[in-house]
Amino acid sequence: MTERSANRRRRPGAWARRHAVLLIAVALAAGSAVLVPPDPAYLAYVDLRTLTLLFCMLATITALQRVRFFAAIATRVVRPFRTLRGLVLALVLATAAASALFTNDVALLGFLPLAYRALDSTGHRGSLAFTFVMMTVAANLGGMITPFGSPHNLYLHAFYEIPTLRFVEIMLWPFLVSIVLILVLCLLVPRAPIARPEVDIAFTSRRIFVYLLLFALVIAIVFRALPLWAGLAVPLVLLVTDRRALARLDWGCSARSPRSSSSPATSRGSPR
Repeated sequence: MTERSANRRRRPGAWARRHAVLLIAVALAAGSAVLVPPDPAYLAYVDLRTLTLLFCMLATITALQRVRFFAAIATRVVRPFRTLRGLVLALVLATAAASALFTNDVALLGFLPLAYRALDSTGHRGSLAFTFVMMTVAANLGGMITPFGSPHNLYLHAFYEIPTLRFVEIMLWPFLVSIVLILVLCLLVPRAPIARPEVDIAFTSRRIFVYLLLFALVIAIVFRALPLWAGLAVPLVLLVTDRRALARLDWGCSARSPRSSSSPATSRGSPR
């Protein structure tokens, strides 16, 4: 058996492991269809707006990841700090801010590798566990303040048509309390002097500007400043600039959205 044929046999298994959440959601949805037989009401279960926004958001963020935009931003956040406490605070707060703008998953994917490189290069690998835990907490709590901080926020904002300012008003106090508690815990880190972190990733692709425009377009659609059909620009542009970004989408993320992953048995009678 040649190496190429062996790789082909491994591909389905690798794809299944990568999209395990999606496959589980599909299996559960199929099982629920046995309990609630298909009928015309099934068409009402699909929330086209939420799914479209999720797709456009994920596609744009994947494209930005592929040109290392988040890694380049992250390096500029940590380079100025000269104490361990300052470095940890910068990593944690930057993760919280990124989760509010680009979803919590992307914040962690962009900042956790950088945190490892920064702490390892400064001789503070002992602080990795604490820093990783705080960054994970910050990513999950920091994203609560914006409608696009997580797929669940996007669902709530779109499905229940919550005005953006009202959404922020509802989540403001939990967000502020969370940030204060995170700051208090991070202040327990000693102010040990450190050398300049050895991380330096430059902005190397001209496509970053195009993808940032696409991201702004998606945000405008979330805020209803543009119609939903404007999202067609995202796949059309990516088909020209980076088709692999579409192929590498985390399709399981849409399965984690409450409405898109809801089964017929749970969807019927759901309040609106």
